[in-house]
Amino acid sequence: MKMAFRIASASGGSLESCYYLGQRYDGEQGLVPDGMDSWVVAANPAGHKVSTARPGWMSGLWWSPGGTLYATFEPGKVYVLRAGESEWLSSTRGGSLLGIWGLDDEHVYAWGKDGDRFVFHFWDGARWDSVEAPGEILAMHAVSPDRVFVVGALGLCAEWDGERFEVHEMPETAAFWSVAAAPDGRVWACGPRTSILELTEEGWVDAATPQVPALSLAFWNERLWVAAGEFGLFVIDEGVMTQAHKDLEPVAFDARGNLLMFGEDALAETADGESFRRVGLADFRSITAEQGPTWNVVVEEPDIQDDDDPEFADDYLDDDDDDDDDDDD
Repeated sequence: MKMAFRIASASGGSLESCYYLGQRYDGEQGLVPDGMDSWVVAANPAGHKVSTARPGWMSGLWWSPGGTLYATFEPGKVYVLRAGESEWLSSTRGGSLLGIWGLDDEHVYAWGKDGDRFVFHFWDGARWDSVEAPGEILAMHAVSPDRVFVVGALGLCAEWDGERFEVHEMPETAAFWSVAAAPDGRVWACGPRTSILELTEEGWVDAATPQVPALSLAFWNERLWVAAGEFGLFVIDEGVMTQAHKDLEPVAFDARGNLLMFGEDALAETADGESFRRVGLADFRSITAEQGPTWNVVVEEPDIQDDDDPEFADDYLDDDDDDDDDDDD
């Protein structure tokens, strides 16, 4: 088996103050939930340190301004590491969970699917609640809890006011992968097969026509930034999209401090929009090197198969039976 590595998410204010979600999988088989493991890693000035890890697909990660870390596990669980604590708690939501994001520890949102329904979950600081989502959510963003934007498949864009969704009519029906809200009320959305759209009093209109697929947006340092994966990092000024860095390959951002970005092969940041720092996969490979694959591995010899379920070392794997959050509804 050829072990492959990727960064699936990152959240924080800089390369020295963030968490990232790293994943390992069989490079020949590709990414499948029962053939991979997921690692939550803390990055700080002292280096990179594993916070938790488990077999399977952890699908999202968000670090709150108050210091609490939230992570979604595809088979319907939210994991929580409260600020200043070392033990993870878990909350079962049912169905599958595909992402998580928030404003603060009283406004945390997760999304996924339960049976044939798409579901939107929200945490108010004391309990989780859920409503049916207006479609398949792929991303969300907001600057206030009464104006939360979600985007997704089939041209989905909707606005959550804290109680209900209002679906927006969009001029395009391809999937939107990202939405970015600015403190002054401006909002933009994009997808790899859409224009970059801006919400105005007249509705959603073209803000820029990307020359390359636009995967994610961030409003930072009074400018709109575009993650374009293998095509690099771009910025939009007065409707014109120009390349800011050709060698970075970002797919998403966290714009709450420095402009933190990540792609499958690296984390990167800029503090001024002109100079950039990049950290590759070497640290992630190093800190996981002593732990073999944690999913079932077939030994490629005739009539020989390893049927044992590998386990994480005790330092890494949490006991789900002991850490359920009593605050669940």
